[in-house]
Amino acid sequence: MISGFGGGAIFPLFAAMTADYVGENYNATNYGLVYSSNAISGRVGAGLGSVVVATWGYGAAFVLAGSIGLGSGGVCRCGFSPQAACGGGWRGSG
Repeated sequence: MISGFGGGAIFPLFAAMTADYVGENYNATNYGLVYSSNAISGRVGAGLGSVVVATWGYGAAFVLAGSIGLGSGGVCRCGFSPQAACGGGWRGSG
């Protein structure tokens, strides 16, 4: 339930974020790719989460999920911004 609230809240932002990061020229194609990858990772992530819980327990699963979240936040904070992403965007959006 918590995942549904958190994941559902960001779906409207995908279109705007995709345009900001990779440019507006190919926004529909890139947005489709971003949305499809989210659907695939949701299905795979749920299966892997259950395997981690069954193998290592809930404590290790929470530590692993927190570590992945903090690492992802660090990459986004330090490595990517709409202005700096590939010199202002890719695929001719410059």
